[in-house]
Amino acid sequence: MPFTKVSNTVKNNSQPVHMTDTTQSTSTSTGTLVADGGAAFKKNVYVGESLNVAGAASFFLYPPIKICTANTSTSYTIDLANGNSFYLTLTNNVTFTFPATGTAGYMQQFWIVLVRDATPNRIVTWDTDVKWPQDVLPILDGTASKMSIFRFFQMGNSSRWYGEILGLGYTI
Repeated sequence: MPFTKVSNTVKNNSQPVHMTDTTQSTSTSTGTLVADGGAAFKKNVYVGESLNVAGAASFFLYPPIKICTANTSTSYTIDLANGNSFYLTLTNNVTFTFPATGTAGYMQQFWIVLVRDATPNRIVTWDTDVKWPQDVLPILDGTASKMSIFRFFQMGNSSRWYGEILGLGYTI
């Protein structure tokens, strides 16, 4: 049976949905999605019950990450609608505000690449809902024109964010 595609959604509640040839699709199936002979999925594939692959199938699990580039000023609010990767230049002392409560059953995450401008020793104040390993705030390299990288994640419907230092004091 050929698959039915409606607005990037494959639906079939009673019979397996068969994708044949090399078909690129973002697919949602409430039954069984079967890839016969080859299918390429370039975005998210949501399958309610099972996914059977007969032949070749390609899954691109890491889609391109949208980068939000900005100067921080004295305050900066992380808005995940702008992407989940932020390349921010410190142009003043800054206080960060992170997104509020997440969604139950899901994990959110984002990255901050923090670049110091030509002025050394700018102060970064993290959102009060961020927890760091061993409750120790990161000590940023105060040298001008250095870069530090952080990852933050939130689990479920909590307002708590967990911070992780990926690297401090990179030379740009």
